[in-house]
Amino acid sequence: MDITLPANGWKPRDYQQPLWNYLTGGKDMPWDTSDKHAEVVAHRRWGKDEICLNFAACDMVANPASYWHMLPLQVQVRRAIWLAVNPHSGRRRIKEAFPEEIFTYNESDMMVKCKANDATWQCIGSDNYDAAVGSSTRGIAYSEWALANPTARGYLRP
Repeated sequence: MDITLPANGWKPRDYQQPLWNYLTGGKDMPWDTSDKHAEVVAHRRWGKDEICLNFAACDMVANPASYWHMLPLQVQVRRAIWLAVNPHSGRRRIKEAFPEEIFTYNESDMMVKCKANDATWQCIGSDNYDAAVGSSTRGIAYSEWALANPTARGYLRP
């Protein structure tokens, strides 16, 4: 089966398009996303996590590395990202962004792995950022940053 990313027909909404264009360079894969940094201040339900999930899935295939999605607490990232179900489709959001044809899932570690190149994407909490010492990442999405431990970014940035 031929799968294209972003998967499941996902496309950024009109108001998300400028962020998506910035992250992808406005191009189809593969793209160079080195040194990308974006800060988005938007209301709840704007789709910030949705953009991050779909971008990470695409970038993992093009640029094998480790990627993280961080919320303030480990328990929050489990509920809001790892276990969250899209009410419109009835499917888990991670399985929409990371299709099973291309990715595998480790439930206990909240980790997704790309079958083609061993790239990983993992959910973590800023309450336990120091457990990530020694791991180099290509990308970290900080969600709900206003509530996060501010030391995490300084500790994890290169």
